[in-house]
Amino acid sequence: MIERFGAAAEPGSAASLWVSELPDDPVGRLVGHGREADSHTLHERAAAYGRPISTPPQREE
Repeated sequence: MIERFGAAAEPGSAASLWVSELPDDPVGRLVGHGREADSHTLHERAAAYGRPISTPPQREE
């Protein structure tokens, strides 16, 4: 049902972007649908918001 709903959706609508699994290239998929998209790591986003994340030290066992 989900695939049928997405296939019948108007091009460029939110419903046309629906996928039931993660695409290999989400940025490329969104750009291919006329959207603007970028990809960032958690550390990059946190730093951009002034909340840098430090990596905890490794525990020795």
